[in-house]
Amino acid sequence: MDRIVFEKDNNGYQGINLEVDSFLKENNVDGVICTTRTYMEIVYELLKRKHVRMPDEVSLVGYDDPFWTSLVDPPITVISEDRQLMGEKAVDLLFDRIENTHTGEPRKIVLNTNFVVRTT
Repeated sequence: MDRIVFEKDNNGYQGINLEVDSFLKENNVDGVICTTRTYMEIVYELLKRKHVRMPDEVSLVGYDDPFWTSLVDPPITVISEDRQLMGEKAVDLLFDRIENTHTGEPRKIVLNTNFVVRTT
């Protein structure tokens, strides 16, 4: 199985839309894993507009889990993160720096994600 990685700088919604559309046309793609919510929205909209059957022709996995991903047809499979917890941890790290309770190397915190399997 070949893997093709498509990485692009943010050229605004319309620019990304055109680049993703071109990429999908030029490559035999049977699945897309989106690393941002914006890419998920663009790819989903493109596939629907082109009448691509998900997951029969192309599978889609998005990132983030906005409420609408479970309401659309077909519902989108996503990698979901706890945004509340992420924000709390970021604030904790920030205050540790401000209050000088941590002055060493930056700390890394890894948070768990959930793979929410739906139709796509």
